[in-house]
Amino acid sequence: SSIICLFNAVLSTLFCIIFSLLLSFSFILLLIKSFIFPTFSLNNSEDTNNEQDVTEEGNWTPEKNADEVEISRVDLTPMDENRGNLGTVSKTANVDNEEEKAKTTSKRLSAADKQRIGAEGEEYVKRSLIKDEHFEESEIIILNTDEENSTGRDIEVKKNGELIKHIEVKSTTELPTNRHVFEMSGKQWAAARKYQDKYWLYCVFGVGKEATIVAVQNPIQKWKDGELEVHPVDIVVGIKNT
Repeated sequence: SSIICLFNAVLSTLFCIIFSLLLSFSFILLLIKSFIFPTFSLNNSEDTNNEQDVTEEGNWTPEKNADEVEISRVDLTPMDENRGNLGTVSKTANVDNEEEKAKTTSKRLSAADKQRIGAEGEEYVKRSLIKDEHFEESEIIILNTDEENSTGRDIEVKKNGELIKHIEVKSTTELPTNRHVFEMSGKQWAAARKYQDKYWLYCVFGVGKEATIVAVQNPIQKWKDGELEVHPVDIVVGIKNT
């Protein structure tokens, strides 16, 4: 009987030791897991909002639907004799400097926003062409993205089957100011040089609010005549290998 009691005592001791080791091992595994695979709360509103900020494709929303926006037309005001000095201007352009990008992150529009604002501006121009210039809707062709990229214009206008207007639309949500800078690409400038009096810039202000359109015919000639200011200009220099 003493042997049996001793055997039971040994078994009990072994069982306690094994149980203690298992508990310790489980605790160690939990610690390792907490360090390597941290747990995030799905109900954490701050984390959720931050994720939305990163993945959000666009936040711009027009104050009015496109067909509700009142559209007015104003004439181009020629630059005064102080041209060459831009002074205080508003600018619709991309931010290239990394430091400036960091400062203006909250103000910059996403690519989706820019695309939507551009599409709204084109719709306003189409409405104005019908209402103010008495074109038929069938005579106005809004080009698709590929054609825009290859030709430097957004809209073609035909009359009796003849192309009479090549239009590049520049759109901004800002309201009209005394001076405003829009960027033109090299292809757009080349198209302006090619089509001359048939090439127009339609600058649309106040997209999504109360729109104002300034139509500029033959911008290169306007620049030569001092009515438009071009600033700055990128010059591409070709060098023939000898």
